[in-house]
Amino acid sequence: RILMLAVDENLRNMGIGGMLLEKFIDISRIYGIIVLRLEVRTDNKKGIEFYQKHGFLVTSILRNYYSDGSDAYIMWRQLI
Repeated sequence: RILMLAVDENLRNMGIGGMLLEKFIDISRIYGIIVLRLEVRTDNKKGIEFYQKHGFLVTSILRNYYSDGSDAYIMWRQLI
């Protein structure tokens, strides 16, 4: 489960986040992990697009997931 992946706002759109995520995926495979899961705010369009670009799919929604009452999407990616 990916709990947090963040890149400083001044360093975004340089491929750093993608490199971090792909390295995490590579290491996960080495350890025999077959699926990754994460939650992302439903209004975080850039975050959703980022994860979709890296093979994650929205599988469900969590209502009132965040402390401010915002909803989250659950996203999954198969590694095998």
